[in-house]
Amino acid sequence: MNANPDLAVAPVGPADAVQPVGDPLADALLFLAAHHGRALSREALLGGLPIDDGRLNVALFERAAQRAGLETEPVKRALIDIPALVLPAVLVMRDGSCRVMLGMEVRERTVTTIDPSSGASAETAPVSALADGYLGYAFFVRPAAATDARASAAGDDPQPHWFWSVVSRFWANYSHVAIAGHSAGAQANPPSIKTTLSFGKRSNTPSKTRLVSVFCIPVLAA
Repeated sequence: MNANPDLAVAPVGPADAVQPVGDPLADALLFLAAHHGRALSREALLGGLPIDDGRLNVALFERAAQRAGLETEPVKRALIDIPALVLPAVLVMRDGSCRVMLGMEVRERTVTTIDPSSGASAETAPVSALADGYLGYAFFVRPAAATDARASAAGDDPQPHWFWSVVSRFWANYSHVAIAGHSAGAQANPPSIKTTLSFGKRSNTPSKTRLVSVFCIPVLAA
């Protein structure tokens, strides 16, 4: 992901606003990881990343999200234009904090968000009230499509049918036997094979002896 320079929050003076405490982007990822059933510790999320100021920045957001089994997509989008299908999403605020957008009522023009850094409950407010502090950029976050390692270990991955798995595994052997059997049978007694097959078409209940002779020719020839 290429970090958008517009996402960098401009510094504010001490009289303008109070700088947010903590690590808003990391807090948002930890919240969403738990929301999607992929909870992990802060150390597991951030350990080893080149963090300079002690806080996750926009440039490292995608790498950290991958550790939580999440995919991210940065977008420039007005609040009212964020579709419900992509929620929850991370909203980048002008003061450097983040909000996780949980839902929106388009008719009532209200939006439900939660501050993952404060530990407070979700709040519903008019879109206009939140839009004043919204930077205009968001992250759509969703679970990665890769198979979960725990599910693979438990054998929950879709498995092919046992018959076709065996055929695919030994296909070379089966094909050689079939070709050799067909060639040997054709050279030995072609009329008898045709007679046996035609007998199977004329009668609904052919004798077991003739059925065995039809299906065992490739095996005997091999």
